[in-house]
Amino acid sequence: MTLSEFLKRDNIAWTFSKILVFGQSNVPKPMISPPISQAQTIIIGATRYMIQFILQNLYPKRIVQANYWFLQNRYQISRALPNSEEYIQMIENTRRQLMQTNLLDKSQTVQRMLTSTAYATWTIAVMQRAMQNSRTSDWLVPATPNDVEDIINIAQHINYGKFKRYRKIYINPSFAAVNLLTEPDANSEVVLILDDTLVSIRTTSSSVILKEYFYYLWAYFTILYILKHNILESYPTDIQPIDLDLLPNINNLAVWWTRYDYMLVIPVNILLFNVQNSKLFNSFDAFVDWFVVQLLAARGT
Repeated sequence: MTLSEFLKRDNIAWTFSKILVFGQSNVPKPMISPPISQAQTIIIGATRYMIQFILQNLYPKRIVQANYWFLQNRYQISRALPNSEEYIQMIENTRRQLMQTNLLDKSQTVQRMLTSTAYATWTIAVMQRAMQNSRTSDWLVPATPNDVEDIINIAQHINYGKFKRYRKIYINPSFAAVNLLTEPDANSEVVLILDDTLVSIRTTSSSVILKEYFYYLWAYFTILYILKHNILESYPTDIQPIDLDLLPNINNLAVWWTRYDYMLVIPVNILLFNVQNSKLFNSFDAFVDWFVVQLLAARGT
């Protein structure tokens, strides 16, 4: 079971709603990239990849991991979606060309490269939606000029200078130890790790800050905590975690609203305080015990 599927279980969602308590609030700055495209569900995925490609271009020496769904699942995609192999190759060629482009040069060459990249990331998002919906015939939805403009507009209004302070950047992080507890998740909301911060991206026009945006991040943090502290040793399981030394220490959870270029960072200690003061658990250890039991019960389902 993937972590996305696990979090849809009624008892999990209900418990998280009781321990992660936020007051109603909004993003405290105006929107800088209003929606242009009529296909926002695809724009969400395309923007994620567009931003990740640009980060890999700007900070290549700080990238610890860069995992991309279309490459990791290339064989399965090419078997399921007719003619998809040529599009996968186009996407990868575009990504490699972008890596060799000086994005700080405000030339027409750079603008053409961004346009090509927007088309490529749109295609990834379309491909991913087709695989998730089992839409194997007529899967390709061509991007319109408005779609491409929307993706580029979001990407160009982001201040990438704020990433200078991070020494380690993980793009679509994947860890063998985590995959022993949950299946690899194409819908993972942990799209970046910046040093000690788990980051989820929200490409939405809504400025409302919902506590549900932090559920996935909190679950992922808890899994990392369980693994790093060898908590599974206390449970009857055949899981033998590996590569534990590769797991980062996480101290913050963050949600990044791309249309506002606003990142809300919440220290884990605040959320630990919420758990300890909830009516469901008298300590974080008690919550972890409950979480492990639920997670192990869901494995293989």
